[in-house]
Amino acid sequence: MALLGGVEEASGGDHGELVLRMLQTLYSSSDSHARRQADVWLRQWQKSAEAWEIAMEMLVRYSQLLSAPGSASELFSDEAVYFLCQTLRTKTMFDFHQLPLTSHEALCSQVLRLLQVFATDAERAPCADAAASSASSASAAVSRRHRAASTQLSLCLADLALQTADHWLNPVQVILQAFPPAREATAASFQAQSLLLLLLRHLAEESTSRRVMADETVRQRHLVNLTKSASTVMQTLLQLRDRVRERRRALEEEDRARVAGSQTPEAVAALAANNALLRSVLSCWRVWLTFLQPAEETQETASRADAPTPPPAETDLLGQQHQSSLALVFSDCVEVLACQETSAAGGAGGSEEEDPNEAAANCILRLLKSVTSSRQTLRSRCLRLEQERSRFRQGAGGDEGAFPSSFSPPSAAYYAQALGDSEAALKKAEAFEQQLLQEILTHCVGSLRVRLLAALQRQADDAQPGAAGAAFRDDYEALQTLTTLSRLYAGVAVFLIPVILRRSHKDPQLQELIHLLMRISEAPRTRGLVAHALGESLQSLAQHADDDLEEEGEEDALLVIEESMRFWMKLAEAASRTAAALGACADSGLVSKPAGRKADKEDTPRFDGEQAEETRQSLDALKEVYSHLLRECLRQLVMPKRVASASLSGDYDVYRRALLDCLEDCALVLSPERAALFAVEHLHQTRQRQEEESRAAATGLPAALQPKLQQSHERLLEGALVALAKLLSLVGDFASLKAHMQAPVGAISVVLGVEGFPHALELLHTTIYARLAAIDVLKQLFQHLLDDPGALQHALQMLVRQLLAAQPARDEAAGGSARDSEERQTMIQSLHLHAARAVCQLCTAATANVIASPTVNELVSLTKALANAKADEDVQMFVLEGVSAVASKITDTAAFLSVLEALCEPSIGGLQQTESDEHAICWQLDCLAVILRDAVCPGTAAAEPSERHLRVATFLTSSLWPLLSAQLDHHAAQQRIVEKSLRCLKHAVRCAGDLFKPQLPGLLTLLQKNAQSRLHCTYLYAAEWLAMQFAKDEQYQQVLMHLFQQLSRQALQAIQEQAGNVDACSDLVEDCYGMINRYIRHCPLLVSLSPDTVQQALVVARSAMYVQQREAAQVVFIFLDSCAFFCDEHRPVEPLSNAVGSLALEHLPALVEEAFRLLMEAPPSYVVALVEGFITTVAQVFGNRSVQWLARGLSGLPPSVLPSEAMKTQLLAKLSRPETGGVCEAVEDLAYRCEQVCLRNRA
Repeated sequence: MALLGGVEEASGGDHGELVLRMLQTLYSSSDSHARRQADVWLRQWQKSAEAWEIAMEMLVRYSQLLSAPGSASELFSDEAVYFLCQTLRTKTMFDFHQLPLTSHEALCSQVLRLLQVFATDAERAPCADAAASSASSASAAVSRRHRAASTQLSLCLADLALQTADHWLNPVQVILQAFPPAREATAASFQAQSLLLLLLRHLAEESTSRRVMADETVRQRHLVNLTKSASTVMQTLLQLRDRVRERRRALEEEDRARVAGSQTPEAVAALAANNALLRSVLSCWRVWLTFLQPAEETQETASRADAPTPPPAETDLLGQQHQSSLALVFSDCVEVLACQETSAAGGAGGSEEEDPNEAAANCILRLLKSVTSSRQTLRSRCLRLEQERSRFRQGAGGDEGAFPSSFSPPSAAYYAQALGDSEAALKKAEAFEQQLLQEILTHCVGSLRVRLLAALQRQADDAQPGAAGAAFRDDYEALQTLTTLSRLYAGVAVFLIPVILRRSHKDPQLQELIHLLMRISEAPRTRGLVAHALGESLQSLAQHADDDLEEEGEEDALLVIEESMRFWMKLAEAASRTAAALGACADSGLVSKPAGRKADKEDTPRFDGEQAEETRQSLDALKEVYSHLLRECLRQLVMPKRVASASLSGDYDVYRRALLDCLEDCALVLSPERAALFAVEHLHQTRQRQEEESRAAATGLPAALQPKLQQSHERLLEGALVALAKLLSLVGDFASLKAHMQAPVGAISVVLGVEGFPHALELLHTTIYARLAAIDVLKQLFQHLLDDPGALQHALQMLVRQLLAAQPARDEAAGGSARDSEERQTMIQSLHLHAARAVCQLCTAATANVIASPTVNELVSLTKALANAKADEDVQMFVLEGVSAVASKITDTAAFLSVLEALCEPSIGGLQQTESDEHAICWQLDCLAVILRDAVCPGTAAAEPSERHLRVATFLTSSLWPLLSAQLDHHAAQQRIVEKSLRCLKHAVRCAGDLFKPQLPGLLTLLQKNAQSRLHCTYLYAAEWLAMQFAKDEQYQQVLMHLFQQLSRQALQAIQEQAGNVDACSDLVEDCYGMINRYIRHCPLLVSLSPDTVQQALVVARSAMYVQQREAAQVVFIFLDSCAFFCDEHRPVEPLSNAVGSLALEHLPALVEEAFRLLMEAPPSYVVALVEGFITTVAQVFGNRSVQWLARGLSGLPPSVLPSEAMKTQLLAKLSRPETGGVCEAVEDLAYRCEQVCLRNRA
């Protein structure tokens, strides 16, 4: 077969031998270098145009040799066959443009033929291996050999159907003719039917795969083709379903006819194959359900009054035949889920498909989603037709010119007929939806309930697998079934939310469903997935003191509760909306909608008097449900015992976050205040129980177990405090909770009242976690009590006590190994950091009237104590930020200056004493920057200079400026010191304002001199804030312009030199273009006098736009947008439009083309958004002139991205008309296509 006319047969043969040798090297050579070379060669060969014909010829040759398996295996390994099939599939996805149109039909025929050969070979296997003990095992072996290759060919055929949708209008019919469903129940027929189902499933799945680089118009036509064939697929699946059921009944009758225990391996294999076929049928059903819905209205169709939607077509899901068929599939899925033998039978088949329970649950949920979507589509159709009829009545007998000349206005009779048919179809759809929901609800509280309750029970470890009467073979199978049923119950409940909101208070079935979902949510605790016991008796503590820590179970717990938690969230949101709607109706006195008025949105709650009362009662019942759910979450939030070994995993964090999110959902229904009261009561009960245990332990518990009791108490307190902190963060009105704060404050005092740490490492973890949780609650509590000086002082004292708490010496710690010491240090440091952050937040939020002078002095002393103790730098910095924030609120000038000098004195002294230690210098400069930023700047923001302002400026210019200028002069080559010094200067200049002008010439001269010898990014940023501060003063404009030109020239030249690896200088890109943007905004006159700088920036932007760092990319595209706006003739930007507008217009076309080439590098999503914004700006500013630029940009993309001129035309229309909102969709589609091609090329 010649797919490409340019490749000769002899050449193809030579290439084929070379491909086989390369594959032999790749999979068999022991030389790693040779394997890498072979891999590179094969990947490049796959992208060549010749690979089409060579791969097909080799596969055809292999298919011809299959009649003599020995010779075939000598030439083609299984890996080689798979590689060749994968090559065809990959090229169909990315390189379909390489094929001439005349070769498409031949390619489809050859792929089908290869699939038939592979299937026929599997059918011949039992005959060829007659001496084997099991014919089915021989067939399975051959099937496994070709399974991967057949899968690739199946995907290839599905992609071919998508790529050739213009000409291959009915791929389903061709596939059914090539692989007709067999009536005989043989091993060979099972293989053929499985392959048929695989082809049908891939045909539906690949139709929506964006990885296939198909023309979007062709893709839409393919979806239409599949929708027309959906009824045929449905009939085929029903036939296969009937045969599977008949075969199962026959196998069961044969099994009953045998003597007990005499089931043969052949019978087991036949039953497994039958169940595997059932899974395939259900999986195929699941993906084809989407094509059985009514066609959705496009925006164009919905907005055209001249083209109203016709009545529902016979392909709609709502036909009686479709409904009956779907009901059969629905009942089959329920039967599979309720059957106790399904998992065992399915697992014996060794299939790689999803298990029967999973397939059945997926099919049920997809069916419910499809039916609901169909009903919503029909409702939208009815509303649109009603709107069109209303417009027709208003314009009846009026202006017929509203319709195109080629159309006649629809008549009133047409609208009446169309609306009547649509409403009738809607009623049928709603009735069918209710029928299915009622049926699945009945099964959930009936036959499936037994299965669920069995799965909720932990299987005994000593139970015999498959023992008589056992619901499951082992606990793993029970857990898998529980996960599947949990997802099914939660999914069904989501569809029933509207009914739950109206009838949960009186419908027994709904109440039982909610009860079962609550049992699922309790499963992590009741089933022992997470052994977080709420409390241990003293006797139990003594008996199990030496037990091993429990195994991790959070991963399984997450799988079980994930979907149920999502249901509780959606129900809470719906209940909240409904309660708000009820409240609004009560406030307005309107509880029923006006006559003749229809809801604009389907989910907008509207009530009549009886419905409103029922809904209120239902919401009250749901509040009780969420109260129970909240208590359950509080019980599961207890920290596990294995925290003592520091072995908490990421699954534990995700599991805990899920519980905390559920607490938030409960607060949405109950109100945050009421939910917080539940948490307070839970904490109070926990404390009471612990006090009783402590009193009993004083006399009845051995001293060796006292630390274990303390650890147990801390675990319980930690969970209760974490929950309380979460709920308090949601509280808006704290007044109702003030009277109940005794228990939380007491618990916090108990936890944080201790300064030291336990010696034993296993006890340290619970102590640290409990204190971290207490600090979180403290921050939430005093966020609402900051007007109480006593409370603030008490909180700060507890935090200071933790900051100054010293850990025991290494030789005092138990098990004082280096590793344990490092772990101890890490844990204590995390506590100190948390406490320091809390000090900072409390000091920042505190009001001036609650800050007493003694408090300020204590805080200043704290900063000195932490510095002397050489505490962690982050800890010191947080405390310093908080103390600086307190200092900024001091109104007395003398007191403020005293505190300022006390804070600055250590840093100034450190700088004066340190000359060579770079880290020490940078640290002192960081401290000064924080003090200036947080303590001085807020107090000097007044427009008129005050005495405080003058004295601060004097301090800055006389004490700090000489010190900082010396650092810049002496350490000009050390970038970190330059950066820190200029940061201090920035805050000093902002604080001093115009009073700094006498020192400005010296600073500018110093910057120019240092930059000339060695450019640092910070010089560019310094030029920014200097321009923002002093550019309006004509005295300094000239020197600022020279500084701007010098720094820009140096930076742009450095960026251009790194054009091939612009990310290596991302900081320079950010600061350079950031400086240019600031000058454009604040100093446009200086930029207009620097056209050479703007031109150089435009040239370098073609390289700079490839930077991946977010902030750097943003400033580059901001610059490009600004240049585009300079060229706007309708809204000129003076004086820049006249000065540099022509320069921008000269370079913008090339920059637009470069933006499209940037997409081929698979940039991050934020860069794609920047490209989208740039293209939108260009299209808005230049209008029709930009069409040619955009067209050139699209033409520069490879044909693997844009396979047809028609697609380019469609994209160009969207890109050149930003007012239609299509730019975002077009750029995202382009970016995804470019990313797929780019990833393939990189591989």
